[in-house]
Amino acid sequence: MSELQGIVTFTYEKATYGIPLKSVAEVLGHCKVNNLPGLPPHVVGMINLRGTIIAAIDIGPLIDKMGTDSPAAIVLKHELYNQDLSESEQRNVAILVDKIGDIVTDLSWVRHPVPANVSPQMLSLLDGILNTGNKTISLINVDELLRKCTREST
Repeated sequence: MSELQGIVTFTYEKATYGIPLKSVAEVLGHCKVNNLPGLPPHVVGMINLRGTIIAAIDIGPLIDKMGTDSPAAIVLKHELYNQDLSESEQRNVAILVDKIGDIVTDLSWVRHPVPANVSPQMLSLLDGILNTGNKTISLINVDELLRKCTREST
């Protein structure tokens, strides 16, 4: 588990998740997804983000949950490297969420490892659990999420 500088929280099917702030390019309270046929179940379509076309990902099928028709999204930034790792290019992808939460920078919460009794799909996508009082946030492992999206697309 890496050190967090902050997280952006969101809800998906009544559960609260967090994404490291360093991986977030922006949040979209409302966005229009253009559905495209023939895509894997987790790739819902494309979003036109000020002239740049980015993939819209529904994490539900990746974690054995129902899909969502959510209008909100979190745009993730990630680096793509060529084979010899000498050059990289930043790309964005949007994950659809039910509701955007907060930006949390006070991370004095207790951080726990992911419990062993979660499904294998969830286990691979989570990087830990934050807990304080009656609030629990499941931390998304963005690198693994993006790897899984790529693997599931092929």
